[in-house]
Amino acid sequence: MVYKIVQITDTHLTPEGGQPANHQQIDPADKLQDVFDDIYTTNVDPDLIVITGDLIHEGKAADYHHLRHILAQQQERLMAPIKVILGNHDRTRPFYDGYLKRPYRSRYYYKIVGAEWDFYFLDTKCGDLEQGYIDQAQLDWLQDKLARSAKPALIFMHHPLP
Repeated sequence: MVYKIVQITDTHLTPEGGQPANHQQIDPADKLQDVFDDIYTTNVDPDLIVITGDLIHEGKAADYHHLRHILAQQQERLMAPIKVILGNHDRTRPFYDGYLKRPYRSRYYYKIVGAEWDFYFLDTKCGDLEQGYIDQAQLDWLQDKLARSAKPALIFMHHPLP
């Protein structure tokens, strides 16, 4: 079985009223829309779309709520689930408040069980550390989940392993 995944990263969407980060000359929201348009027009037909961090460049809950709205529209249009993880420029509490609408937890990681694969979405965000970090509790969780499954696994995270 062929399983198609589109991976997008470092969208750095501009918080409301802010200037695009990192001296970008084109609005990051326009660039993200162009990516979604390309996925649609080229008939990629992905089974999964993953945005691997730096969703909003240091945004507030309202910015994450707006992102949730955008991604819900694109999921419907592209007929593929869109999953996200956090990067070092994301803000965890506003993400929980605006995107997840769930009580705050210090880390955001999860597993999705597929028919033939397990998908792990890890949280390498650690405060404002640029290089990222995976804490021991998350590593223990991952080790336990991997040991309990006979399926192959795909692991998504924002930062590369050293």
